[in-house]
Amino acid sequence: MRGAGAILRPAARGARPFCDGSHFFQRTGLSPLKFKAQETRMVALCTCKATQRPPYCDGTHRSERVQKAEVGSPL
Repeated sequence: MRGAGAILRPAARGARPFCDGSHFFQRTGLSPLKFKAQETRMVALCTCKATQRPPYCDGTHRSERVQKAEVGSPL
């Protein structure tokens, strides 16, 4: 990618940072977050939805609260 924009890399291995619409069918309470990259640089997008800086990963997934959460429970 040349010019303005970000090089997007998911924070979690195998995660999909782009909306596939599945939240509508699974009733997750989540909705897409539209954003525009302001500069060209490497970033990690949050895929755990626990970040305090959406859409960017802030490392919250490493916290004890997130690590001890049960699979499928809201964060």
